[in-house]
Order: sequence, then C-alpha cells, then structure tokens
Amino acid sequence: MKAYIAENVRGVYAFGEDGTLIANREFQDEPARALDRLLKGAPVEELVGLLGELNGGEYTEFVVEDTELARKLKEMGYSATAEFPNVAGEELRSSPEEFLGENWFEEYFNAGVALTRARIQEQSGARDKMIIQAIEALDDIDKVTNLLVSRLREWYGLHFPELDEILPKHEQYVAFVSMVGAKENPNEDKLKKLGFPDSKAEKILKAAEKSMGAPLGRFDEGVIKKLAGEINDLYRLRGEIENYLETAMDEVAPNLKALVGAKLGARLLSLAGGLKELA
Repeated sequence: MKAYIAENVRGVYAFGEDGTLIANREFQDEPARALDRLLKGAPVEELVGLLGELNGGEYTEFVVEDTELARKLKEMGYSATAEFPNVAGEELRSSPEEFLGENWFEEYFNAGVALTRARIQEQSGARDKMIIQAIEALDDIDKVTNLLVSRLREWYGLHFPELDEILPKHEQYVAFVSMVGAKENPNEDKLKKLGFPDSKAEKILKAAEKSMGAPLGRFDEGVIKKLAGEINDLYRLRGEIENYLETAMDEVAPNLKALVGAKLGARLLSLAGGLKELA
C-alpha cells in the first residue's frame, strides 16, 4: 500500500490513500531549519524515523511532494515517488487548525519569517556574491584612480610638465611624485629604487635640469605628495583585491577561471547575477 507524506510547520505526517492520518513525527529541531532542509530535498531525522516506522509493514510505497526528496529517499533504499499535490499535503493545507490548533496562522507566520531570514543570510553570505562585490569594487577603484591621476598630472605638471611624456604609465608617474616630490630631488639612487631603467632615469634627470615648470614650494610639495601617496594606496588595494579574486574563483568557479581567467570570470558572474544564474 501507499503512504502519502507531507509536512507542516510542526512536523511530518503520513496519510493513507483515503486521507486517514497514519502517523506523524514532530520536529525536534527549529521548525524553520527542518523545513528549509525539506524544501531543499534533504530528508530530516523525523522523516527518516517516520518511514522507518511504516516501512516493512503494510505500507511499502511512499509518495512525497518533492522530486529531489523522492530521489534522495530512493538512494536510501525506500520505494519513493513524487506527486504534487498529494493526499497528505492537501489534508494538511486544507485544515491547518485540525493539526495545529487555533494558533496555526501564528506558527506559520513565525516559521515563514525565520525561513525568509535564513534565506537572505544564505544569499548575502554566498561566495559568488562576494566575488561580484569584489569585481565591482575593482571597477570603482579604477574610476577613482583615473580621476585622481588626471588631477595629479595637471597639478604636478605645472611644476614638471616634461615628466608627463616621459612617464605615460599612471603607476610610474604616481610612484615618482610620491617618492621624489619636487623636480630638484631626483637622483640615480631614487630612480633605481623606483625600478626605472638607466635610459629612462637619464631622461628624467636631464628633463628636470632643463624643465620650464614653475617652482614648487615645500607646502605645495607636501600636499601633492600626499595625494600621490593616497593614489598609491589605491593601487595596492587594487592588487590585493585581484589576488583575492584569484583565490576566490579557484574555490567558487575553478572551471570558469580556467576558461577565461579570474577577472573575466568574475565579471561574467557579475553580469549574470550569480553562479546559479550564469549556469
């Protein structure tokens, strides 16, 4: 014979084909936690206990309302199928006060709120969402640094305009201003520390000697170097976030990373809205 299985906010219930209640097990854990597992197709202890009580007697087939749950029960050795709605579910939903009493609505409401809170926490804590935030943070950093570097080039260019052409790469330009400051300060040792080849260092030193830029006071130099230092910090932060993406993509979507790389893979996740949506 078939036994029809369904759940409400209090426990798991088994009904016969004629709609008669056969047996039930109340949840020992928080109802929302047990319901969350059942909704994801995972058998809970109460369900397994109920089936163990009924199996082997006159009831040899079990009908649940979730396809994934039926598949998991089959793997456990039970003869299980899925049917929605089934007899048990219709009985529980049509007469909730019969099984839960007068305060049935309050029980459903509390369980619903708890389930919603758990799902929101689960969603906000998902690693793919973290990756999306990281790649969007990179975009924000790029926008800010590009804006600030343009301002720095214009500002420092009043003092040393020739440097703009010698150092077209933003990071090199920012590093020079941050470490060296005024055009009177550079020397071979400082430029070597910045990683410039001898040919470029020579160009910078010659340009500094013949520069047509305006003088730079100590007060002005301090503020400009401070701005360059802040931009340098943003570049370092950008590098740290890129390293984070490399590691996080290995954990969350290694195949996607292998195909297109960490940053492009993260951008695809961002455009899709998440790993599940992309899949």
